[in-house]
Amino acid sequence: ALAATGQVRLMETWRQHFIERGLTVAQVLATRSDFQTRRHYLNMRACIEALLDCGVVPIVNENDVVAVTELMFTDNDELAGLLAGMLTANLLCLLSTVPGVYDRAPGPSGPASDYIRRWDDKQYQVEEIVQRGTSALGRGGMHSKIAVARKAASLGIEVVIADGGSDNILLNVV
Repeated sequence: ALAATGQVRLMETWRQHFIERGLTVAQVLATRSDFQTRRHYLNMRACIEALLDCGVVPIVNENDVVAVTELMFTDNDELAGLLAGMLTANLLCLLSTVPGVYDRAPGPSGPASDYIRRWDDKQYQVEEIVQRGTSALGRGGMHSKIAVARKAASLGIEVVIADGGSDNILLNVV
């Protein structure tokens, strides 16, 4: 019930922000099953491509109203990665509550940590530098973001992990 009423408010918020920029939005709700059968997959892709062809910005979200645990996405990053692959996107931006991936766990003792500018599997091992867990706001965490980023990158999609709280962050990465 909360998801059903919340979706309306969420879409109204998106509509208001996008209309200020002269853009129209549409809601597309998905569950994991939409990516598990060819028919659902092709229908979703056709829907999103038709919206884009019409100049409409699709706002894609998990269909929390009907999603049951076994059909839920790990997090929104997983959904974004699946959509990027589906649409053969050029760029996938994964927003976080931190500015990026640290080269070591930040802490008060030891050497200062820096942000990794470009991921290299030969140089960095996920398990050595990224702690498992999530923020208070999410389900996935940085571990999930890196997994999605690596999978999308393997498809030839450029991926950026950036601080979603920074002003105009998307203007700075594109």
